[in-house]
Amino acid sequence: ASQHASRTAVRAAEQAMQRLAFEDGAAWFGRALGFLDVAAPGDARGRGELLLRLAEAQLHAGARDAALSACTKAADLARHLGLGELLARAALTLGGEARTGVSDSALVAMLDEARAALPQADTPLRARVLARLAGALQPALDPAPPMALAREAIAMARRLDDRSTLLDVLHAANAALIDYAPVEEQIAL
Repeated sequence: ASQHASRTAVRAAEQAMQRLAFEDGAAWFGRALGFLDVAAPGDARGRGELLLRLAEAQLHAGARDAALSACTKAADLARHLGLGELLARAALTLGGEARTGVSDSALVAMLDEARAALPQADTPLRARVLARLAGALQPALDPAPPMALAREAIAMARRLDDRSTLLDVLHAANAALIDYAPVEEQIAL
């Protein structure tokens, strides 16, 4: 019964999110987590997934501190389970809110840890993590390393030949390049 209740709560949360009722979505994802804890207390991966969805809803609702807490819990579960992909998604969820001109050391640390936990191969997730890390590192005393990371992410996204990934990467990497790259490069992006 609790597992059915958890799935029902997730559907209600998804509907709330579609209606842009982010606070309601966060409340329903919170309920889904409670039901999951009763129905499947050992389902750490499922808990991590729901924590990320909760954090996303909380960010959209403007509850950054609550979202940080949910992302941190998801990241802790990912570390415990050795799931680099879940860790990367937690870092990207936490970094989903653009904060121009502010370097968030906790975000940078989580993104850097996620980069290290992911395979070296070209993947959409790795390209997104590199791009977001590049943007999170700016403003830097030396803007060249974040710019190089942004360029690496863009090159990877182009090799993947996936328009959605390329769009996400260009958007995130732009934060590392906009004030520092030559005008010709900015226009080409």
